[in-house]
Amino acid sequence: ENKNNMVKEVLIQKILKSANEECGNLEMDQLQNRLRTRLDGKRYILVLDDVWNENREEWIKLKELLMGGARGSKIVVTTRSEKVALIMMGNIASAAAYHLKGLSEDDCWSLFKELAFRPEQLENPSLLKIGKEILKKCGGVPLAIRTVGSLLYLKDTEGWLIVKDKLSSGKSYFTHIEG
Repeated sequence: ENKNNMVKEVLIQKILKSANEECGNLEMDQLQNRLRTRLDGKRYILVLDDVWNENREEWIKLKELLMGGARGSKIVVTTRSEKVALIMMGNIASAAAYHLKGLSEDDCWSLFKELAFRPEQLENPSLLKIGKEILKKCGGVPLAIRTVGSLLYLKDTEGWLIVKDKLSSGKSYFTHIEG
């Protein structure tokens, strides 16, 4: 409950700051009132990127806060969680989920090469092979490709093999890849 309240408070502060509103050390109810006043009758678009919070009650409360905007206001949410998508759509008739596909194989390789390889490494056939194996584990997700590619840039072949082994073992590259 306290953690969710903190997330909500930070989110409200960010929304207000993006509208050039000073938040100072306002209490939660003051922040909520200021947000309602700021949005009242105004058309807006709010983008919430990479949402993972699955607490339905908290999202309902936040949506209630945001409903004062003018007709045509939109909230766009990106998530990889089906549960979050269902919660966010709720019973809003105009809500729709769009399932995005990953990048094409060629686009994945192009992005990965740009981020992971130093120029001299592109001449190394064994490193290219390891790179293609690592890339398969990224599932076409640009964020995963960027994260792994950037991590590999300064590593030698041994470092690349460690990353490949960690990914092949099913361990998350976000928490275990440096090991």
